[in-house]
Amino acid sequence: MRYEQLEMVRVYLTESEHRAQALLDMLLASGIRGATLLRGISGFGKSGVMHRADWLDLAGDLPLVLEFSDTKERIDAVLTKLLNMTEPGHVLRWPVQGLYPDS
Repeated sequence: MRYEQLEMVRVYLTESEHRAQALLDMLLASGIRGATLLRGISGFGKSGVMHRADWLDLAGDLPLVLEFSDTKERIDAVLTKLLNMTEPGHVLRWPVQGLYPDS
């Protein structure tokens, strides 16, 4: 097995922020190798307001998580734009290894 040293970035959002598509578009245009937008069923942030999927909930304000990984250099290249498009403290970054079978 071989591996590549990468970095993972996670961005916390809510549906009501209407930022997810702009973030995905920016990452695509920046050449990031891929991103995934996940829709949560419940969660809360610093406001303490619980957002949850409920058949009575029509507000469309569920938590979203945007994740992507790439090389440190590509992450560094998009980080300033990303931070300017998100709330302070809602972006996490950590090292990961991309795993590949031996050729």
